[in-house]
Amino acid sequence: MIEKAQYLVRGIPTLPTIPDVFLRVSALLENPDVDLQEVADLILSDQVLTARVIKIVNSPLFKPLHTISSLGHALIYLGFRRINEIVLTCSLIKVFDKEDPSFDIRTFWRHAFGIGIMARKMARLLSYPDSEKAYTSGIVHNIGKVFMWCYLKQDWAKIIRLEKEKQYNSLDAEITTLGATHCEIGLCLAKQWNFPEEYCDVIAYHHSPAHAPRNQTLIALINLADIIYTVCEGVNEDRCGICVNLQEEPSWAIMQNAMPALVHVDMERLFFEMEEQMPVLRKLVSDLFVKPV
Repeated sequence: MIEKAQYLVRGIPTLPTIPDVFLRVSALLENPDVDLQEVADLILSDQVLTARVIKIVNSPLFKPLHTISSLGHALIYLGFRRINEIVLTCSLIKVFDKEDPSFDIRTFWRHAFGIGIMARKMARLLSYPDSEKAYTSGIVHNIGKVFMWCYLKQDWAKIIRLEKEKQYNSLDAEITTLGATHCEIGLCLAKQWNFPEEYCDVIAYHHSPAHAPRNQTLIALINLADIIYTVCEGVNEDRCGICVNLQEEPSWAIMQNAMPALVHVDMERLFFEMEEQMPVLRKLVSDLFVKPV
């Protein structure tokens, strides 16, 4: 499947690239003595990016005590590590900033933010060593799907039809149509963009963490966060018949082995808190797609 995915990605003559601003910001932030104003000036060179960064910083996701109106204050409030992750998020939104009835791009980003938030919350509860890495992994894990929608439109339409008419699950519909899934396609795209190893592994194995040769704990964390968010999303949209036992999931066994404290986490509370976040996510994503005048 990876060979088929490579063939599909290479066949796109206008393969998207990560905006130059993100690459330059990341390069600057690798220097521990970086000048804050230099980072701010780079981000300010992109008006849409600047507006989106400030909207995210002021959202309930980051809960500032006072409204942050300038990029300089945002950098100080968040710190360089977090601002880099937010700039990556905004850069990905910019790459796939399109409106099309065949794909609800706002639902896609609500899903991405939701899983990022849940992964970060679980990481902190379990003392996972890098909660921001968990957050960003949640944001990028499904990037292969939005690529398929943008660049393989006829195949995407067939995949959706198979899911609806023949009741295929999404992975089987993708394999039947393309000979690969969004996991392999997303991995090829992530490697093209020189994503870190951990993000590549999450993208490739988020549906099968037990098969991952490395980073299983992080991948299992994203898998569980995905399950929790998907259930909450269904409840929020009044879809019936959604039931899950997390302890029966392979990712639960991986997490419990790596982090025994998992058994003490109040899962019902996690579900409840995620449901409360749904209106917040809806408003945030809606705001992110309002272009500055």
